[in-house]
Amino acid sequence: MSGIAAAHISPTHRVSAVILLASALMVLSLLRHAFLYASVSLFLLIACCRGIASLEASALARAHVHIEAIGRTEGDEVLVSVVIENTTLVPIPIAEIAVDHSPHLRLVKGSKLVLACVPPRSRIAIYLSFEPRIGKHWIGPLRASVRDPLGMFRSSEFSVGSRVYVRIAPKVSEATIRRLLVRTRSSGFVRGREPGTGVEFYSVREYRPGDDLRRVDWKHFAATSRLVVKEMERESYQSVLFLVDATPRMLYGPRKNTPLEHTLRIVASLSMYLARRGDLQSVIVFQRKGLASSSLSRGRRAFNEVMHVLSSIELDTEPLDDSDRASLLMRAVRKAISMLPRERNAVFIFTSSGSREYLDALCNAITKLSSMGNIVYVVLPLVTLYQATDLPKWAKLAFTVKTYELVKLEEEFASSLRQRGAKVIIAMPQFIPATIASIIERIAS
Repeated sequence: MSGIAAAHISPTHRVSAVILLASALMVLSLLRHAFLYASVSLFLLIACCRGIASLEASALARAHVHIEAIGRTEGDEVLVSVVIENTTLVPIPIAEIAVDHSPHLRLVKGSKLVLACVPPRSRIAIYLSFEPRIGKHWIGPLRASVRDPLGMFRSSEFSVGSRVYVRIAPKVSEATIRRLLVRTRSSGFVRGREPGTGVEFYSVREYRPGDDLRRVDWKHFAATSRLVVKEMERESYQSVLFLVDATPRMLYGPRKNTPLEHTLRIVASLSMYLARRGDLQSVIVFQRKGLASSSLSRGRRAFNEVMHVLSSIELDTEPLDDSDRASLLMRAVRKAISMLPRERNAVFIFTSSGSREYLDALCNAITKLSSMGNIVYVVLPLVTLYQATDLPKWAKLAFTVKTYELVKLEEEFASSLRQRGAKVIIAMPQFIPATIASIIERIAS
């Protein structure tokens, strides 16, 4: 309804020509009265066209607009349908409609600019298809304007409908998960065992007052006259936290192959791997708008929560000062400390290089987490040259130079972290999952 007030009807260049013609006929009417009728008719036509344009604008502003966006993972195109229903008796013969959408979505089918005719009490549909990209993206509202049938008046642009969102989850690599599971079995890593409730025998120990008499080994007592109790074993589960930097610094590099998008795919695949193992896991994402996190849980529920958080990230390319970035990191660390159990947890901080201020904040974060007994690693995914295959020759050369500079910065940042005693994983994305899985297995075993 706000579009009605916002729509301003303005004349086009055609009106000037018609007014000149009507004025000329008005002058000629001084010689012959027949020209007067023609002149008045033209002025009435101008008024009617303006009234028609106003009615069209009012009808379109009152139209029911339904926008539906369907997309789940990177492998599926984002399918968008826009249905515009004219609920009035006023026809809309010429409507210029533009579908607004997130700049991170790339149109592959259809047109976001449409010249449409909407008859009274009827509807039209517009279908679009976008190339998917990880994260939360917006579509709509529509930007619309109308013209009268003769094109003498045009309304200003106004909004119709409301914005909808689509969440695209990172693609889970089943091949990566299978390699991790096979590697775990072939390398001899097994889940840690510890005393507790279970069905398999673990060891025996001296009886202590308060022990359950049903656990006393009476055969051993008959043979040695010593009271001992049986302890059964249980599998020890590892708690894993992924702390993801989703600030603009993580979005440099080729489209769909930035450090952030590589990170999200790595975390998604590792999350499925941990879910199948039954380990506790959680993710915390920090970006300009604040924090997003999943609860510390295991199994399919944990995986679904992690994927929901990853698919809700809004890609942000506006510059962000490193002082604000450091502040967001420390907020994420405080959140992590409040949710992690008081035991040895594996924490992986996915981030990228930054200023000395951000380096200090990162080292401070590692110190705080490590002081609680956690094993903390900083993970720096590297953007590689082979990902620039779709660029022209001159752009590929520029990208090569820029990539070398960025890789050098990441390596210098990693070296500074190591000098301060931090554990760092810096590698190309395809090698990171196996490295992290090995670390988790070593901690759990």
